[in-house]
Amino acid sequence: MRQLAARGLAIPLPSFSEGPGRPGERYAFAPRATRMGCLVMERVGIVTYGRVDLSSVVTAVRTINVADQDRDPGWRSAALDLLTGEDLDVLVVAMPGLVTGEGDVVRVNAAPSWAGFNLRELLNLDPTLQLGAENHVNVAALAESRVGAGSGLGNQIYLHIAQGLKAGIVIDGELLRGASFAAGEGPNLAHPAWSFDPTESNAALLVDRLVGLVAAPLAQMIGTIDPELIVLGGPGADHGGPKLRKQLAAAVGAHLAARAEPEIRLGELGAEAALLGAAIRAVELGSAAILDGEAVAPQPPTIERTPS
Repeated sequence: MRQLAARGLAIPLPSFSEGPGRPGERYAFAPRATRMGCLVMERVGIVTYGRVDLSSVVTAVRTINVADQDRDPGWRSAALDLLTGEDLDVLVVAMPGLVTGEGDVVRVNAAPSWAGFNLRELLNLDPTLQLGAENHVNVAALAESRVGAGSGLGNQIYLHIAQGLKAGIVIDGELLRGASFAAGEGPNLAHPAWSFDPTESNAALLVDRLVGLVAAPLAQMIGTIDPELIVLGGPGADHGGPKLRKQLAAAVGAHLAARAEPEIRLGELGAEAALLGAAIRAVELGSAAILDGEAVAPQPPTIERTPS
């Protein structure tokens, strides 16, 4: 830590004494020591960017909505706009589809022309920047497992219910990505548009439909992974709420008659889950870069939004 302080990356704190002998030395990371950013692209057309420091505080959050555009070039133009003028050491990009940790796009249904390219090329990123990339549901799963509904539990499934079914899988506190970065990819649910009349009758019909679509594949995942907890997220969970959680627990229990089923909870982080998860990954990458590969455990991330 003395070496980091000499480089301006850590700040000496008042010393303290632990019994006889020399007083102990204390340090904290300099919050702005490493310039990090997190960029989240969502299938619905929302692109969000925020800066993050080593104290896990996300600031300067800005959002662009490209829902009325094709995702390519909509995502790309929004990302380029949000990143203009940002001088970063580390950037984490979270997006739908299959993407490697180094930013190679394997497949993204919403922007098929991106396949085979690296995010450095697509987003005109500086070649010296340290880039990390994740599926947006995976980083939401990471956030819920660290600071959300699954905090304190090492093995869990975050089930994102939207146009399709995608699971973020956390094993022993770490994301499971799979050999081809497709772990947790589920079926297309082919459900009606979410812009329905939110009456009790329609909400009840939606929940019944979702339970019928989700219970069997979720039971298969539970039987394979044996998680402690299921966390529900995405627009399906937002609309279904406690009724969906209760009915889905009963339906999954019927599929798992021979064994005890894990608890099912609604996610706690809502629309900010992916941004918070991307911030966690950025702090892990940033701290590893200045500590010779040894990442520190990030503090619980927070988002500081400027009042509009």
